[in-house]
Amino acid sequence: RAQGLDVVGVWHSHPDGPATPSDTDRREAVKGWTHLILDVRGGGCRAWRSGEDDFEELELVDAGR
Repeated sequence: RAQGLDVVGVWHSHPDGPATPSDTDRREAVKGWTHLILDVRGGGCRAWRSGEDDFEELELVDAGR
């Protein structure tokens, strides 16, 4: 806070499911935040922005390329 920074998102894993928002994610999401979800089994990672009614998938870009 002293540096004027804001939290804009969170990440978490789904150990037994895909990297898509679950019912729990939908219920507990902070609207407007980016949610990075990792599929532990498949190794995939996807990003979602929570809106008023649902999630919108965001494109992940490798900044090192």
